[in-house]
Amino acid sequence: MKFVSLCKLFWKHNYKQLIIGTILIAAYYYYFTDHAVSLFFIALYPLYLVGTIYKFGERLERLQKLKARGLTEEDITNIEFVKKWEQARHGGLWRYCIRDGGLIAGAGLSLVLSLIFGITFPHMFKQILAEPGDMFRLIGIAYLGGAFVGLILFRIMWSYKEKKFARLTDPLNTIFASKISIDDLI
Repeated sequence: MKFVSLCKLFWKHNYKQLIIGTILIAAYYYYFTDHAVSLFFIALYPLYLVGTIYKFGERLERLQKLKARGLTEEDITNIEFVKKWEQARHGGLWRYCIRDGGLIAGAGLSLVLSLIFGITFPHMFKQILAEPGDMFRLIGIAYLGGAFVGLILFRIMWSYKEKKFARLTDPLNTIFASKISIDDLI
């Protein structure tokens, strides 16, 4: 596919995102006084667009190949989900919750919790950052809070993913068949 026709097709499908991206960069340039950083983002934006357009072209080619085989992107996503979830569920519920939820997601959530605390209580946040002991205490508390929230979220996600896995792998969906009456099957 030629680059010009690919650009036209990309614009047709993504014009709202392009307009919003341009507005955000212009607002960033107008709002912040450090124009060197703004000019850096302005210079990178066309490079980002070119890369995105080429990825869009690759995605279109992949969709055409899938269509020729009678598949959709959703089919491929479901197949990948089943493969990954089969491996994750092999370790068990608590290993999934502790490893993926508590340790991995807990680290990311600790950053989010710290940012929320810093935005909500800026004066107290500055006082905490002044003392190294308080700063390490905040890091520890934020990580424990993130790990706790991660455990809870991943426990909830386990149930959701198990239902999705059963729906995708069991053609009769016997695990959740009790919710279906006999009259629905006849």
